[in-house]
Amino acid sequence: MAALEVVVREIAKGRDGRVELVLQVDYKADGTITRVSMHTSSGIERLDAAFMTWASDARLCPSDADGSGRMPFVIDLNMVKSLA
Repeated sequence: MAALEVVVREIAKGRDGRVELVLQVDYKADGTITRVSMHTSSGIERLDAAFMTWASDARLCPSDADGSGRMPFVIDLNMVKSLA
């Protein structure tokens, strides 16, 4: 999570408002994410890449079967600045 956090904090320094993106993921029943793609870009290439890297290393809770789904993210950059 540290690399993603660094990118989010750096982006928040120069922007205000909210940033949204949606990842498409395929996963195995054991929670392993097997494929990540960008469904909706934030428009910030570095941020999109950082989230895709994070998701590639993440694990989901186990389920009954393999599947796919979307992971939406909304980042309030003003909130990030206030936490710095």
